[in-house]
Amino acid sequence: MMEIKRASELGEKAREMVSQAFVDGFGHDLRFFSKDKKKLAKALEHMFNLDVFYVALIDGEVAGITVLSDGHTQSINHDKKN
Repeated sequence: MMEIKRASELGEKAREMVSQAFVDGFGHDLRFFSKDKKKLAKALEHMFNLDVFYVALIDGEVAGITVLSDGHTQSINHDKKN
């Protein structure tokens, strides 16, 4: 079964799910920082605004992510302290 849910509705694992999917898609562009996908995903978890990210799930597994913003709401909030 396929379903699409707002990331903020997915509970405590949402950040991890979005971050892993992001690194799966863009990890090749982030190799400068680390070649370890798990490390990259953990380092980026804090920055995603889960209210504008949507997750496609197939049988409960992440199939993809997308962002829908109103043009005023940031999808990424990078805090250099994290």
